[in-house]
Amino acid sequence: MSDYTERLREHRDDLSKQVHELKELLRREAAKDSVERAERYQARGLCLQVVGQASPEDLYVSVNYIKSKLATFYIADRNYDGKLTIQELLSVYGPEQREEIEKFFKEKDVSRDQKLSLSEWFIIGVLGTWCKPGKPWCKQVKAE
Repeated sequence: MSDYTERLREHRDDLSKQVHELKELLRREAAKDSVERAERYQARGLCLQVVGQASPEDLYVSVNYIKSKLATFYIADRNYDGKLTIQELLSVYGPEQREEIEKFFKEKDVSRDQKLSLSEWFIIGVLGTWCKPGKPWCKQVKAE
């Protein structure tokens, strides 16, 4: 066998190996995308469930309260990825709040990615948990 033929075979084998590695990488990425899509779908469903829950018609939430919770999200998002980590929230609320923040994360992180998206933070957390009759930022007015 000539050197040229041998080099062609080696090149073919290298290309075949690279194609196999690329296919494997694409398969792993597709599986990862599928999991992330399923997590987003689950979070979306829970958000729609919270938004769809009946609220007392006479319950009003302070606009300043809503603004402050949205501002907290964007201020805490130090790496600008659109999600909050426990560490990012601790940088705003302080380490003395660690236990409460960890509990909040465990309850509200429906995607289980150790981060809270804006929908997990605001819809599930703020609207679903903190906006209830009797809270100081909620005012209940007699419906007419």
